[in-house]
Amino acid sequence: MALFNPALALAKINGELPLKADTMPTLPGRVGVDPKELSPYHQVKSGAPPTIIFHGQGDETVLYMSAEHFTKAMKKAGNQCELVGYAEQPHGFFNYRRSENKYFKATLKELDRFLVSLKYLEGKAAIE
Repeated sequence: MALFNPALALAKINGELPLKADTMPTLPGRVGVDPKELSPYHQVKSGAPPTIIFHGQGDETVLYMSAEHFTKAMKKAGNQCELVGYAEQPHGFFNYRRSENKYFKATLKELDRFLVSLKYLEGKAAIE
């Protein structure tokens, strides 16, 4: 899995809110079930595919700590999971045309490295 600023926790983690506080009360109505039932963090088990997460450490929409907790849970379950954090970057920092494509290119290069490490790709990265 290659995840970019993903909503990995839809319910509290150790009493902490993983999303903007004003988002949490609306989730049950929006998703139609207890958000914990759909929350990736709350469903982690062994056998998950290799995962890389790209997340802005300044993300106020989907809090960075949720990616940290998910990564720890994945590793504890014996899964391969890498978290690549970008200091001070907001939600969607990697989108094409933002910051003159600096983070668009950086995340794609890092994704290429990850896929090569899994032997899904080989050779030099196509993006410079």
